[in-house]
Amino acid sequence: MCRTKPCIDWASSNLMHKGIDGAHVYSLKEVFDAEGETLHQFLKKKVCIIGGGASGIELAYYILNRSPILRDSRTFLDCFGLPETKESFFYPGNITVLEMGAKIGADLGSARWIFMKQIARYPLTMMTQTQVLKIAENYVEVLQDGEIKRIPVEFVVIATGYRPAARELVQ
Repeated sequence: MCRTKPCIDWASSNLMHKGIDGAHVYSLKEVFDAEGETLHQFLKKKVCIIGGGASGIELAYYILNRSPILRDSRTFLDCFGLPETKESFFYPGNITVLEMGAKIGADLGSARWIFMKQIARYPLTMMTQTQVLKIAENYVEVLQDGEIKRIPVEFVVIATGYRPAARELVQ
């Protein structure tokens, strides 16, 4: 059995002492494992996903695709390329993806352009070159372009990716 762990070393992470253990902070796996009303809460509330790599952006896509609006309806309407399509879909919540690097989904490789075109159809805020300073009960404090900002949140998801726990499995 291959076990994984978050890329953050929780014991030494600066986030550990700045809200990472809050009741409103979830791991990537917890959200992917959520079902029913628990999952729908992520659609209804303000969600901040920390990590804009493949894991974070796929998680945002996953949550948005759990909307009561059928995925097939969106696909059908998008075929016509109407600008009104995006605005016609109602998402009561708001998802923000934070990435420290210069590009969202940089680790998606050659598939990045396809995935970014797909995700662009959804109401989603993506912030690059953004450092998380603190996770509070109702906001995430970040540093972007030398300015400290507070992003209102109800849920925070740590999606910094996974790596093998045992190096011998990689060989």
